[in-house]
Amino acid sequence: MKLLVTGGSGLMGKTLQPLWPADWTVAAPTREELDVTKRESIKAAVKKYAPEVVLHLAAFTDVAAAEYRKKLAFTTNVYGTKELALRSPLFIYLSTEYVFDGERGGYHEGAIPNPVNFYALTKLLGEYSARAARRYCVIRTLFKPRPYEHPMVPTDMWTSGDYVDVIAKKLIVALAHAQDLPKTLHIGTGRKSLLELARQTRKDVAAGSRLSLPVRLPRDTSLDTLQWDMLKWEVKE
Repeated sequence: MKLLVTGGSGLMGKTLQPLWPADWTVAAPTREELDVTKRESIKAAVKKYAPEVVLHLAAFTDVAAAEYRKKLAFTTNVYGTKELALRSPLFIYLSTEYVFDGERGGYHEGAIPNPVNFYALTKLLGEYSARAARRYCVIRTLFKPRPYEHPMVPTDMWTSGDYVDVIAKKLIVALAHAQDLPKTLHIGTGRKSLLELARQTRKDVAAGSRLSLPVRLPRDTSLDTLQWDMLKWEVKE
């Protein structure tokens, strides 16, 4: 498989790097070579690498900063996604469980999104932009660096996300079956509190509330991953 990866220097991109199968041809150009905010940069990279599959990881991911850097967040997550999707034979877009409002949790792929902050809105609009590709798959998930990076963690948030190394292994398996992926797919490891997840790697995190944070965050964005589970694709530990 010839794979073009955007955002290869980000958290997920770096985690995936040692996991690429030997028989894949993977190009992960730097931001200087492939800037997703610039159409000409996108066109040149796609022409140069002629990928069979594009994995779009590059994104504006600072949830709080997106509230006051709206133009950059929108340009990166929406405009850049569409420009790349238009030039991709098979486009795989990494989205987020934050596209849901968190009022009930257990969201399946067909549930209606309702983002509560600007970052999540741009990721949802990015999902619609991904549909410009001839073929596409939107993968919703959530991942954190290992160990947990923040000194405080809200006790009133639930997720189906996990640490980046755990989600990366599942993503490799999804990519190995790229030709068989549905248009939308939820990947995760079961509902858990964010505090529970954080304390798997840091015992010293302080408990707090999401209401004390500088940006509005959804309460329970856990995903229904039944579709992923039914695929029964083996994930190597």
